[in-house]
Amino acid sequence: MSENAHSIVVVLRGKLAEGSKEIYGKYLEASTPIAKKYGAKVLAVGDTLTREYLDVTLPLTIVISFETEENCDGYFLDPEYIEIKEKYRDPSYEEVHISVFKVGMPITENDTECVVASFANLIPGTEEQYQAYLHGVLGIAKNFGLSLLAGGKGLNKSYADPSFEINSLLKFPTANEADAFFNDPEYQKIAEKRHASYTDAELGMFKPRVLNLD
Repeated sequence: MSENAHSIVVVLRGKLAEGSKEIYGKYLEASTPIAKKYGAKVLAVGDTLTREYLDVTLPLTIVISFETEENCDGYFLDPEYIEIKEKYRDPSYEEVHISVFKVGMPITENDTECVVASFANLIPGTEEQYQAYLHGVLGIAKNFGLSLLAGGKGLNKSYADPSFEINSLLKFPTANEADAFFNDPEYQKIAEKRHASYTDAELGMFKPRVLNLD
């Protein structure tokens, strides 16, 4: 399994405004040279999948990585990018949420048909419950082909929404395996520890398609 040496991940979840296809295309065209300048890599562009057990329904997810925090800041704070953002990106989106986090382990290859994006903050004093939840998930992960695309601690940035303490992008071979995992009685028992330790939790799923900047 190949790994990505980048250390910063940006997850953009949004809904494009009606009739914004042309102006959004101009945003992508104008911003791509700047993204290349700072070494950005598009890990995935995903179309949201809806399920009863999910609470994020914004239709578009874009996952980008940067080698360093300085490169990430450089891109989003570049005066030329800001001008392009204000001219094209801002009017393109009806709603947009941006999360930035520093990975705790190397980013793996985007090689599956389903990614689950999980964001949350820990309730103070529940760290042991959270660790028990992780231990339980690891015990059954292989049964469903579950692996980690990227995960880590959130970073507060002026160009992003307030950070989450816990950020995880989980890979499943297909959405069917994800459904089987979240509906599995053993997982649901384990998830009681998740519910007891998480606050501000958001859970979404998307079907990724690779989009290169080249």
